[in-house]
Amino acid sequence: MLQNFKDPRKMAKSLKGIFSVYKEKGMTSMDVLRFLRLQIEDDLGLNTDMYGVRFGHGGILDHSACGVLAVALGSKCKKLRWFYHGDKKYSAVGCLGISTDTYDTSGKIIGEKPFDNVTKEMIGDAIKQFEGKILQKPPPYCALKLDRIRFSDLIGNGIDVSPEPRYVHCHSISCREFNPPYFSLDIHCGGGFYVRSLVHDLGLALGSCAHVAELERTQHGPFTVKDALRQYQWSYTEVMEAVTKANEMCEKYFITTKNQMTDNES
Repeated sequence: MLQNFKDPRKMAKSLKGIFSVYKEKGMTSMDVLRFLRLQIEDDLGLNTDMYGVRFGHGGILDHSACGVLAVALGSKCKKLRWFYHGDKKYSAVGCLGISTDTYDTSGKIIGEKPFDNVTKEMIGDAIKQFEGKILQKPPPYCALKLDRIRFSDLIGNGIDVSPEPRYVHCHSISCREFNPPYFSLDIHCGGGFYVRSLVHDLGLALGSCAHVAELERTQHGPFTVKDALRQYQWSYTEVMEAVTKANEMCEKYFITTKNQMTDNES
């Protein structure tokens, strides 16, 4: 516990700001917030719920994925909307020849197709159709909601539903390596873009099928992997140091993102 805090109200009031963490594979984005809250409460000897301190994240990162996740505390949670719509970068490994119902390794295998004729050049040509403004159908198992219930929960309860396609923007995609059946992609995209859908659709475009074997978010808004706090760093002191370092970077990011959204709407 930090002994220099005497007034619990002042402790709670100090909990505001934006920073980033590195979410490990196997954790949910909500797990991250829960562990952060517990660690900070332990450091301060404070029940943050009693003082209405909010913890929020800037966009769900899949349970089976790892990488950078923007996080906000207190009144700064209202700024997280800029991260939902802002740019992100990913490094993904896809696996040809097998499709799953979740479009990644966490799901059940629902199809298998040959891929012997696929080359790296073919992948490079095929990914071009997924750049720019495209109509993309989200994965069936996703965090999008229908009547306030997630599609993944509806499907899990035996309800046959499917998200509608929607327009998303992908700035660039490149194929870094191809070691059959695996291929690696670097992706720079806007908000709402699903890498799982990209890999699934790419497999179909190649005359085969595919799913995501590995996925890492390498950038979330202005934050990169080097900025993100690992779980052993989620103490009050290190979090607030990260918030201070991120202040100017975030303000510049909000201005840039707002201008980009205005340009896209005009």
